[in-house]
Amino acid sequence: MLAAELSARTGRLPGADALRVRELLASAGLPVDPPRLGRARMLELMAMDKKVKGGQVRLVLLDGIGKAVVTAEYPPEALASLLEERTGP
Repeated sequence: MLAAELSARTGRLPGADALRVRELLASAGLPVDPPRLGRARMLELMAMDKKVKGGQVRLVLLDGIGKAVVTAEYPPEALASLLEERTGP
């Protein structure tokens, strides 16, 4: 769900589509809220992900529903802000 939210915040995905993704995941009984680990811990864990390349965190973002891309092209401050809002400081 964070991927859809970040995609919407950065203009890759319409906000209505991000909401639709959230509703579809929730209706399937899947989690839509991240654990409250805090921004710093989430960034630390993301740095260990297999998609990290050359020390740069790459994310799966959406250019549309069903159009996922792995990219490092996102504003880091947008990710940090989203993580702080959704997981705590």
